[in-house]
Amino acid sequence: MRAFSHPAQFYIWTLAATAAVCLFLTLVLFPATSSSYLSFFVFSLLAILAGLFPVAMPRRFIEITATTAVNIAAVLLFPFSLAILIAAIGAAATELRQHRIWYKRMFNISKHITTYAVLYITFHLFSSGHAVLLSGWREALVLVLVGITYYFLDTSLVILVVSLTGRVPFLYIWQTNLRNIMWHQISMICAGFLLAFLWTLQPWSSVLIVLPLVILRQAFSLTALLETQTHEAIKALVDTIDARDASTYQHSERVAAYARAIAEAMGLTRAEIEGVTISARLHDLGKVGISDAWLHKVGPLTDEERDQFQRHPVLGAEIVARFPVLGVEYGMVRSHHERWDGCGYPDRLSGRDIPVGARIITVADAFDAMTSDRPYRKALSYAEARRRLHAGIGTQFDPRVVAAALSVLPTGVESTPAVPTNNSELLPATKGELISVAIPFSENRA
Repeated sequence: MRAFSHPAQFYIWTLAATAAVCLFLTLVLFPATSSSYLSFFVFSLLAILAGLFPVAMPRRFIEITATTAVNIAAVLLFPFSLAILIAAIGAAATELRQHRIWYKRMFNISKHITTYAVLYITFHLFSSGHAVLLSGWREALVLVLVGITYYFLDTSLVILVVSLTGRVPFLYIWQTNLRNIMWHQISMICAGFLLAFLWTLQPWSSVLIVLPLVILRQAFSLTALLETQTHEAIKALVDTIDARDASTYQHSERVAAYARAIAEAMGLTRAEIEGVTISARLHDLGKVGISDAWLHKVGPLTDEERDQFQRHPVLGAEIVARFPVLGVEYGMVRSHHERWDGCGYPDRLSGRDIPVGARIITVADAFDAMTSDRPYRKALSYAEARRRLHAGIGTQFDPRVVAAALSVLPTGVESTPAVPTNNSELLPATKGELISVAIPFSENRA
């Protein structure tokens, strides 16, 4: 547990204590009737089965399961003790099959129990007892309130532990990890309402929800697979472009590392830093349409060759624009060859009209190009490359970006920033690497 800050540890133990109190109450208040035992058995079995098949969402520290639907239905249908015990059993079963350290399991189960305890109190505080049957607008509003409460409480409990541990802004974590799965969660909340409605009409009719839940689970799985494959394919394409020329091998990775360091030195927000980093990683994607002969040409390019070569930022921007899931800023890729004085390409933008991320990538790209061997010249020393960056202030480069770059870029081989060996390290909020904590969870568990 040493990986967590002291505030995070206190928060985790407080959550665990709250969950322990809830479990104690469930044991004391558990109803001893045959119908209660049957309901408990059926919903516990559903929760366990749903939790056994989680879908890991790529580039985020989360998993999604169908247990949300089962547990929400239990909250709407049953007494406190049954609802909480069903949620606890489903969470425990899910955690037991995962290879996680004890305190991560404890947090996930405690968060689960606490969430549904608060949800139960919220529902019964405002409900007339017939909300599941939607007998009026008041009951409908109660269900909406239950859904909103679940979403914000469930996500907040997870975000808080990550924020306390990594000292990362609360809103940033939500934007990079949870915002894009909001509709997945809403679909599970609605499925929970439907399950409760069917059970109220006739318990056996609840089997009708099984197929929709399976379909939702498969949709989540295919979405996650498609996103993962898209990222891997694009990264592989960029690596292939770099590998076409020995002098540019790992060029994009180095530029991304330099760009991240510069963006951090400039004090950009976390979201902006991640946007700059991933855009720098893919900045040369448009070179896929450039002839090898031009890339390897020793002498100067002809005017026609130069015109074609200068299309690669446009082509790269057009490619990334078709894949919004990448999180790449279109303007950063398109404008990374613009100049501060307006003499760059492809749009001859100048000054602050150039996106700040593109200005950062321009400096990082130029520095790596100068310090790498190329077919038409040998690599410059770090000292000479730094001198040329300074000389380009106000003409080729943004003065503020160069000032930040000179404070972080290497001055000698021994101080060169390590180039990540795993490309995922350059992706935003990838399973927690960039926020110093990785705690996979079901639905929204840390």
